[in-house]
Amino acid sequence: MIASTKQRPPPKTELPDIPVVAIGASAGGLEALTAVLSALPTDIALAFVVIQHLDPKRQSILPELLARKTKIPLLEAIDAMKVESNHVYVMPSKAL
Repeated sequence: MIASTKQRPPPKTELPDIPVVAIGASAGGLEALTAVLSALPTDIALAFVVIQHLDPKRQSILPELLARKTKIPLLEAIDAMKVESNHVYVMPSKAL
């Protein structure tokens, strides 16, 4: 028997057609994160996700600190949140 060479179409997804840039930092990376975010233009057409190693037992103020340093909207990421270009999403406290 000969196997079929007919290809299936790719699955349809609801994923946005927006490039997403992930930025990771250690617990001491606040200065580097603020330097990157403060240099972002408001019309960059990318979405950014910031992930930082934090103490899981403490509430993070990272979103508040970083929001002061960027001109584009910065939000704490939540499950199933719609990703938009020209936005920064910060991992929620106690996420890891």
